[in-house]
Order: sequence, then C-alpha cells, then structure tokens
Amino acid sequence: MNWEREYIIQTYENAANNLRLNSHRLINHTLLKEFFSDCENLERSIDEMKKITELAKLGVRLGKSVEFTHSVPRFIELSSAMKEQVNELIPIVREVLDSFAPEELAAKLESIKNVVAGKKVKTEAKKSTNTVVEVVNLIREVDDYLNLCSAGSLSSDDKEKFVEIVSKINSALNNFSRDLIIEMKNIFIELFNRIISRGFSYPEEIEAMRACLIVTVAELKEKEVDVSQFIALARNSILEKEEE
Repeated sequence: MNWEREYIIQTYENAANNLRLNSHRLINHTLLKEFFSDCENLERSIDEMKKITELAKLGVRLGKSVEFTHSVPRFIELSSAMKEQVNELIPIVREVLDSFAPEELAAKLESIKNVVAGKKVKTEAKKSTNTVVEVVNLIREVDDYLNLCSAGSLSSDDKEKFVEIVSKINSALNNFSRDLIIEMKNIFIELFNRIISRGFSYPEEIEAMRACLIVTVAELKEKEVDVSQFIALARNSILEKEEE
C-alpha cells in the first residue's frame, strides 16, 4: 500500500476514533473502514462519493486530503497536516455514522464500488434518467389537476385521472432513496388523502402540495437552488394538522 493511500485511510480512522462509537456508529464505521481498505481505486471512489448527497461532505473533505498528498509534502509536515484534517473530519464523520441505517450505507458504498468497477453503469444511468423524466412529466400533469381542484372544476373523469396520476408518481418515486424526496412524497400523499376525504372540495393544502412538487423536481434534477421556503411550507402543513 502506497503512503498516499495509507494517509487517507488513517485520516478517516483517526477522525472516527475520536468519537464515542456506540453499536450503531461502530457498524457504520466498520463498513466505511472496509470500503476504504478494499477500494482498488480509492481516489476514484472518493470522487464518486461526492456525487451522493448524504456522503458528499465526507467525499469533499477526503478529496482535500487526496489533493494534499498530491502536493508532495515534506514528511515533517504530515503529522500537523493530518491533525488539522482529522479535526475537520470529525463532525462530518459523526454525521455520516449517525444518519445512515447500516443496510442503507452498505447499499450506497456498494453502488460506488459498482460505478468504479464499471458494472452496469450505462444501463443504470439510463434507467435513472428515464425515471426522472417520467416523474417530472407526471408532476406537470398533476399540477394541471391541482389548478382544476383549486377552481372547483374537477369532473368525475378528472378526479379518476387525478388519482391515477398521483398513484403513478407515488410508485415512480419509490425508485429514489434520498430522504428529502421520500419526505416530500409522503407529505404530498397525506395532503392528497385529505383532499379525497373532502370530496375534492377546495383544499387549503394546494400550495403545500405544490411546494412538495417543487422540492421534488429540484432534487430529481439536482438543481443548486434554494428551496428552503418550500420545504418549510410542506412540513408546516403537516405540523399544523397535528396541532389541531
């Protein structure tokens, strides 16, 4: 093992060892440790990590350590540099170890291995792209029915079509594992069920439902836009109902 690879792995391990590793953290730490140790191309694997929302911070921070090793530092600098990089990594590693269920983390790391190894990349990428296009088109359709619903102009056929499209969106979004997409989908479905319970009468939840769709499209297209106000609107619509 070359010293650059050893340096990256030790930087991660030192950061993790500065945390109190309960059973949950320990399982995730072991998964990550084995992943880094087994990587045939560690630098490429770290680059792929940056593309996964939940692992992006860890990938970026480790990527900076990779850049440091490329600068051919003097060995006298290594100890102080590692200490600084470890301190910066600690909160990021804590977040990763706490936020993942072990099976979810294992699946994410396995997907990175497959990408680096070139397994089914083209097929999976095409499938993912097609699914995003499908969902976005369905969301455009459902927005038309939200407009009709707001105006109280839904016919019996419209109501049936509305339910059918929402069902398709729900099924299509099950292909995505990002927490925010799942959360927005669940809120949207809950609000939709409220509308159905009222016989599709003018719903006060329309704007919150649109907020869910806006956030979902932004996440699907991976747009760098601020959707915090729409996230808050969607979440508050559920909280207000729970407080009634």
